[in-house]
Amino acid sequence: MLAKYSYGIYLTHVPVFWLCFWRLQRLPFGWQCALAAALSCLMPFLAYHAIEEPFILLGKRLAERRRQGPILSNRPDSDAKAA
Repeated sequence: MLAKYSYGIYLTHVPVFWLCFWRLQRLPFGWQCALAAALSCLMPFLAYHAIEEPFILLGKRLAERRRQGPILSNRPDSDAKAA
């Protein structure tokens, strides 16, 4: 299950830590740590379900469409008219 969210962890941990420990440095350190822990769990979850999963599904649909081959039309070719 961790592998499912690992890319989100990779992408969000630096912004989360920057927010909690730099921008919110006036908060008590305990609150900073608690917020960092909570956001470190929440943000990868949201990133996966809001961004990554929809694009994975889109990629699967596009790959399936490509695997089925080109769509043939009923239009006669211009070469067929000349013959």
